[in-house]
Amino acid sequence: MRVLERAADGVMMGAGALRSTPGLWCPKEKYRIVVTASGNLDYQSRFFTDAPEKAIVIGPDEVEVPKPYRKLPNDFPKAFSELRRTFDIRALAIEGGSKLNGQLLAQNLIDELFLTLAPKIKLGECLPTYAGGEPLPRGSLQNYELVELHRVESEVFLRYRRIIN
Repeated sequence: MRVLERAADGVMMGAGALRSTPGLWCPKEKYRIVVTASGNLDYQSRFFTDAPEKAIVIGPDEVEVPKPYRKLPNDFPKAFSELRRTFDIRALAIEGGSKLNGQLLAQNLIDELFLTLAPKIKLGECLPTYAGGEPLPRGSLQNYELVELHRVESEVFLRYRRIIN
């Protein structure tokens, strides 16, 4: 994951994923973007405090963000355009959760997928998946091709690129 982060200009995650990893560390030189619907964020977490000038929140108009943090509209195409234009973010690593992944996939905003297969089993119902949300219609299925594969001990790291038909 750290190799992917180094190649990106910024890291994005959903608020639920951020809340579930309270000690989350991000490289200080990287922009860090969190997407929230409720505004329920811990602004004292390292995600914000390690590099306040690099912390950005994407959320609805009613979500208030304290200074010095920046806020972008809850419209992904507009927010992505602003990230590129204002902050020169050209490569963005999306680190989940499943709701954010589902929203971005449904809006055709994902160019590549990085998947890790690890020999760890967790049983139970209602566990997070790679992408949540409504199923895509049959005519809107997205196809990806494998472009890279790495094995490290018992884990396999896969990189897929979107095939545009």
